Amino acid sequence: MKVRRVDFSPDEWLSGTLGMTSEEIGVYITICSLIYSRGGAIPDDENWLTKVCGCKHWRTFRAIRCNLIERGKIEIESNKIVVRRCILELEKATKRSSEASQNAKTRWAKNSQDEFRMSSETVQDDFMNGSGSIHDDFTPSVNGHDNNHLTDADAVQTRNANHQPSTINYHLPPISPVGGLDYGKSKRSPKRDTDPWKLSGIHPDELGRRFNDKSRPRDERLAIRKILFPNAYPPEPGTFN
Repeated sequence: MKVRRVDFSPDEWLSGTLGMTSEEIGVYITICSLIYSRGGAIPDDENWLTKVCGCKHWRTFRAIRCNLIERGKIEIESNKIVVRRCILELEKATKRSSEASQNAKTRWAKNSQDEFRMSSETVQDDFMNGSGSIHDDFTPSVNGHDNNHLTDADAVQTRNANHQPSTINYHLPPISPVGGLDYGKSKRSPKRDTDPWKLSGIHPDELGRRFNDKSRPRDERLAIRKILFPNAYPPEPGTFN
């Protein structure tokens, strides 16, 4: 891994280079920078370093190199130039970068868990009412599929992920001239309107949208919930299952 930043102490650099010539300081800082850039020791190649360090002749670089070795600023190991302080700073920078990366991954994982938990709570609140909640062991179906065998987390994920329209073909009866749906003639006397919100025949996706719209009247949302989740309510007196 390439290190982009290392610690640099100006006071330590000034005290460490005290008494060195400008040529020696220039070659020394260039060698340190090359070690930082390459992430380790660099080849002890006089021709290459002469060009990189801006020396006029390789003999000039050789003399400066010998002076840096005598001062203990650089070392030669296996035909490579090593600066102990640079290697130490590289190790510290690599460790710091690895810890930052791990902390970022942990933070993102925690944020993802929090978002999933908040999403789960929001979905559960959408199916809650002021007087109570839907039965715990009932999981509403999605697009006609029974999800009662799913766990709570699986059911929440299914509800969030499945936004595709239903493939069921709904054949609605024709509209009568007086309004509403025409279910045929009946010889019985007209009864009280049991569907004041005209919800029968509306597509389930539209019912779901109306149910989640909390600006709608509470009675209408209750009627929609009875249509969407009939198994969550006991049968009313005088009706049959």
